[in-house]
Amino acid sequence: MHTIHFVVRGSGRFPFDMLRYDCCTPTTETDSMEMGEDWDGDTRDVMLDKQFRKITDARRFLPTVGRWESFGWSVIVVGEPHADHYSIRDRAMRTPTPPRGQGV
Repeated sequence: MHTIHFVVRGSGRFPFDMLRYDCCTPTTETDSMEMGEDWDGDTRDVMLDKQFRKITDARRFLPTVGRWESFGWSVIVVGEPHADHYSIRDRAMRTPTPPRGQGV
């Protein structure tokens, strides 16, 4: 199995249906807690994982940026297959939130 890590940024209620729609799971327990918290409008980042069988399928398994944006969340970083999640999280922390409609 191969894994792509990606980070979404948003505020308010987390769009839990996107886990099913994009076939992804939280990367860590901390990410799970970030999803469930009611943040009263504070912006937060959540890292998610998508798994797929063949490396040639990687492009097909990218997150659906437009759908995330329809819920008010932006996909701000998408890692290469097998990139370690610490480097992806570090990159996300340095990435400003893109204007609506201009995610990754």
